Amino acid sequence: MAKTMDKSALRQQLLTARRALPGPVRQLANKNILHRIISHPRWLIAKHIGCYVSLKNEVYTHQLIAYALAIGKQVSAPVIHPVEHELYFCPIHDFSVLKPGLLGILEPELEDPTPPKALDLLLVPGVGFDLQRNRLGLGKGFYDRFLTTTSAFRLALAFEAQIVPELPIFFQDIPMHAVVTEKRII
Repeated sequence: MAKTMDKSALRQQLLTARRALPGPVRQLANKNILHRIISHPRWLIAKHIGCYVSLKNEVYTHQLIAYALAIGKQVSAPVIHPVEHELYFCPIHDFSVLKPGLLGILEPELEDPTPPKALDLLLVPGVGFDLQRNRLGLGKGFYDRFLTTTSAFRLALAFEAQIVPELPIFFQDIPMHAVVTEKRII
């Protein structure tokens, strides 16, 4: 139980740090992260990318998705099934098809889900990450459950303010292959 409380307190601390980033700092960080992603070897070879649609203070992915579509990559975005409460990725072709889903996050329609094994690269959000590339999410387990179904390269996007030396982890927590921040790739 202590680990759960540690995670909860750390989650709040990291969410506060992410929200506190000033607009100009956030903009520059987003630009640097975008540049690191599109020059990453896994991005360059990926044909089908699973990418989250960012919320207001997450690493911004809208430009990244638009760029991927413009250069001919297939892109699928996450959808939370309203009854099963499981995460699926469904194809998107432009932002006009996205609508607020179960948690208020923009999602495509839940039709013709992309087979998890079809994804080459998965861009993953998170509240925090550590130097061992462990991820702290919002605590619902959607991504951890989905990650067990895919062999895609897991590339997390985070601001440097979201990186801590070590996170409390449980057996179901799946580490990332790499974490991209505005300053480095871990």
